[in-house]
Amino acid sequence: MKKLLLLLAMMLLSAAVLVGCGGSDNGASDTGNGTNNETTEETGDDSWREVIRDYEAMMNRYIDLLERAQDDPADIELITEITDMMPEIIEWETRLAELEGTLSGNDLAEFIEIQNGLLQRLEPLL
Repeated sequence: MKKLLLLLAMMLLSAAVLVGCGGSDNGASDTGNGTNNETTEETGDDSWREVIRDYEAMMNRYIDLLERAQDDPADIELITEITDMMPEIIEWETRLAELEGTLSGNDLAEFIEIQNGLLQRLEPLL
């Protein structure tokens, strides 16, 4: 069961990484008069930052549960909590897949930094 839960966490992290790797064209655009209009490529999007922070909070809650499960694998209440989180995790997988390729450069950098931190937290559990 523990390996399945860790695998699920890794799958969610992997799916999330793909969000920033899509083919969206968020770069600067030429207006025809020789100047470029700045888009969200460099500036970022506050709504995305909120999504990123919500994702990080959810994953931290999930990893907290996994860490507790490693310390006490027989805790039935804890297993129930982890199971209860599954719909939220599946919702996040869907949500991130729908947003694939929409991160700006700054948002992608922030997202990758968060992903790295989450992976570091998961590493001792593997």
